[in-house]
Amino acid sequence: MKSSRLLAVFAAAWLCAPGLSAADPDYPDVGWSLVQVSLIPDQLSVVPSTTTITGVNFEPFWGGQERVDVLNLQLLYGASRRIQGVSVQGFGQVDQFAGLQLGLSNFYTRFQGVDFSLVSGAWESRGLQIGVANFSGNTAPPFCREEGVPRGGGMQLGIFNSTTSGFQIGLLNYNENSPVPWMILFNASAR
Repeated sequence: MKSSRLLAVFAAAWLCAPGLSAADPDYPDVGWSLVQVSLIPDQLSVVPSTTTITGVNFEPFWGGQERVDVLNLQLLYGASRRIQGVSVQGFGQVDQFAGLQLGLSNFYTRFQGVDFSLVSGAWESRGLQIGVANFSGNTAPPFCREEGVPRGGGMQLGIFNSTTSGFQIGLLNYNENSPVPWMILFNASAR
């Protein structure tokens, strides 16, 4: 019992000690890390947000780790450039995602995998979106879009689905490239 308390005290002191901030220019520059624990990105964190995490990333309040491979846990809010693996984000925004995502509301520029979220949006979807409301292609929110025409056509399963290409199963489905854009129960792109 005493050793676990002592370990907790040393861990807290190590994370909060002056001079150990990841924002400090004298902080060691490492190429990758197995673990990231961050309460405030680049302030109360084990490594800087620019360090690739190949292992477990745990940011309970908000996270800004640029690249995570394997397991990402950003329980309240997370914004990342690239995530590969399993991810749990309350509210998330990711540029490139490949893997399994669980969350309340998640948005992507490029998405490949399976997403279980209440609301999901992806400019380029090559996966399965499962939720109450799913958006992809040109119907995705403007903040996750890029110039040009999105490639790919994933599948959406939800109450309301909206896309420019792909297959949909849901109560109400809008597919811009379907012969009948608005359909109930299912819809699919003609192109």
